[in-house]
Amino acid sequence: MEVVERGVVSAAVPGTARAFSTFPAFVVLADGSLLITYSIGSGKDTDDLDIELRRSTDGGRTWTEPVTPFETTLDGRRGSLKAAPITRLDGDHLIVAGLWIDREAFPGQPLFNPETEGCPPMTVLLADSHDAVLTNALSRVTRPVCARSFEMSIAHSSSVPRTMGSSISLPFQRRMAGGSAMR
Repeated sequence: MEVVERGVVSAAVPGTARAFSTFPAFVVLADGSLLITYSIGSGKDTDDLDIELRRSTDGGRTWTEPVTPFETTLDGRRGSLKAAPITRLDGDHLIVAGLWIDREAFPGQPLFNPETEGCPPMTVLLADSHDAVLTNALSRVTRPVCARSFEMSIAHSSSVPRTMGSSISLPFQRRMAGGSAMR
């Protein structure tokens, strides 16, 4: 493999809510343009995390100004959004999953507490678009992501998950408090 070009999608602005851009994910759209999502905030795990999207029509040489189409408030509670992998299913049908973190439950605390081995309440949210424009609201996925007694991670694979009606099936693995794995 040879690197033929390099560029910056989101330049850091130290000391601001744009100091860190993390967890990038991109997809090639049906028209050949690129869509990228990433987390942005004053740190990698801060209360001000949000998801930005940008598009490129020239193979990634230039990018549009960022948009933040998703609300960080859920059920009236202040939160932040972290990591938003994006998948193109068919044509202009896209889905994006975002991790919403309840920042009111334990204000100012880190995502993971090594002393208690706990984390703040989190919810996986999905947005579904049939026109390659992700401006609709993120919807709640009903399974919890992290709790004191177990942890869950969505498995990444090369196969594209398929939707059935309004449901999506994602493989996962839970580790119980004793360390044994459950599927």
